[in-house]
Amino acid sequence: MDLHPGILNTWLLLLLYHMITWTAYILAGNKRRSSIETPDPPQALRSSGRATMALSVLMIIVSIIIPMSRGVQLSAGLLIYGTGLGISLSAILSFMHLTDGLNTAGMYRFSRNPMYVGSFLAFTGTAVCGFRGDPQNAVFLALLLAWAISIHRTVAMEESLLSSIHGEKFERYRSEVPRYFII
Repeated sequence: MDLHPGILNTWLLLLLYHMITWTAYILAGNKRRSSIETPDPPQALRSSGRATMALSVLMIIVSIIIPMSRGVQLSAGLLIYGTGLGISLSAILSFMHLTDGLNTAGMYRFSRNPMYVGSFLAFTGTAVCGFRGDPQNAVFLALLLAWAISIHRTVAMEESLLSSIHGEKFERYRSEVPRYFII
């Protein structure tokens, strides 16, 4: 195993992703004068969110020792990463014009969870940018899989909450728009 901690490793992509998306969250919340997050979510949803965030932090820590690849692999990874970042930003910023209610505009016309889809693509792009078949890459992929499972659990809880808040409007939206993109 060859460990290469460094500044130009894949952690930089993950950190950049989180900095950009959290800045967008703040801007969107300031523009609409309220957070885009559900106020006072149930404890189970908060716990699931914390677990997901912990997995994100672990991915950043592991990626400190995953150097970036070069050439086509780096280009492909950056394309996937950039697509995910773009989807996430578009979804987050669509909340700027929503004063309350259910967001069904922008990327939400194609996916009920475009922020999570964007995050998954950005994290997958990061994995592609640094994949070499080393043990640390296997750990990163395992964390990414655990993160995706945690997100899926969170989505199920969020959808239950949205159904109780928005009733028939959410049920109609759920029947018309896929949970992720295709499924």
